[in-house]
Amino acid sequence: MSDHVNKKLYFIKSPTHNLKLIETFLSKREFDIYIESDLRESMTKLFEIQPDFIFLAWDHEDQNIVNLPKLITQASNAMIVPYILSSKRTDSRRLNICQMSPKLYPPISGPTIERLILKTAKKNAQDEA
Repeated sequence: MSDHVNKKLYFIKSPTHNLKLIETFLSKREFDIYIESDLRESMTKLFEIQPDFIFLAWDHEDQNIVNLPKLITQASNAMIVPYILSSKRTDSRRLNICQMSPKLYPPISGPTIERLILKTAKKNAQDEA
């Protein structure tokens, strides 16, 4: 548990997504959770928060979401994780085409995200050793 105490997680979600269950689960495990749905506002907050992980809704209704990773990598060292909550074939195809790794496919849950973070932290610790 101490591996991820005070890790900052930033979700850029679609306005139609409900991340309340994920937020509750991760908050109980001492993660700092920030959520934004507006792309312009999300970039402003990104600089203020300086999160450790950024989760991008690849099924966001604003198609400019695919341009954010390039901007984010210029301004932050955070790990970017694209995800979809939709089970639409077109959204899955868009995520499959995405070159980033890791990616999250539905169903997405708090435990799934926690495992991803712990796995990444373990890999980073091995790389540093």
